[in-house]
Amino acid sequence: MTASCVRPTRCAVSKTVYTTALRTTGSAKSSTSPTTDTTLTLQTTEHPVVAIDLPAIQHLLKIGLVQYTRLPHFRVQARRANQTDLQNPLITYVTDHHGKVLVETVKLFNPQDAITGIILLRYPDPINVPSGNPQSEPIYNEWYVPSQGWSKSYHGTPGTEWASYESKKRVERKGLLITPEVIKILGGRNGKSEVQPGWGGSMLALEGGLLVSDGSCIAPRILERYYISEGLVETPVPRPNEGGA
Repeated sequence: MTASCVRPTRCAVSKTVYTTALRTTGSAKSSTSPTTDTTLTLQTTEHPVVAIDLPAIQHLLKIGLVQYTRLPHFRVQARRANQTDLQNPLITYVTDHHGKVLVETVKLFNPQDAITGIILLRYPDPINVPSGNPQSEPIYNEWYVPSQGWSKSYHGTPGTEWASYESKKRVERKGLLITPEVIKILGGRNGKSEVQPGWGGSMLALEGGLLVSDGSCIAPRILERYYISEGLVETPVPRPNEGGA
């Protein structure tokens, strides 16, 4: 997600405590969480801003709407979540425009998820490969979909090991490029702000990424690697009233 195509769920535990655990013990891990300290951070905003409700953002979307496309036949990696996965948090990592790794969301699975089944997905390339330690694991941008929703968007049937699967659909995302001005409007700083998509939860708006018109976000490196810019979207010019008011 970016973890941008599924609904993120806020972690039910203290974010401060969770960040400390990640930094000091490494005890809370996803299936691909790093084995070394990578200065991971969780956001601490209790009430993330609903970006698309802000008049200034609505205005910028009208005059600066752009489109990015992920073509059909794009391949993702996926596997079926096992019991260990479902008993541990799924952490969605992103990187900002400086390459710093951030924790965007933490998903805690519930008993119903175990019944219906969960498919874990990730983009094929790590978002960051830690240097200086040959034993360090690469970090991936991972997300999930319920098993019953898999076949709507992807071919094949995931097994228990990571494998490559082809997408069925062309994905179009229209939105606003996230500039320093946008970060300021959102009340963020240091190139990032926490926002609430239209469906709830929270995501990170990162400088260089895309604020999608539904209020979700695509991180800058995901946007650069996997999406094609289609440029500005032409908005229809209102026709003047014929015959007066």
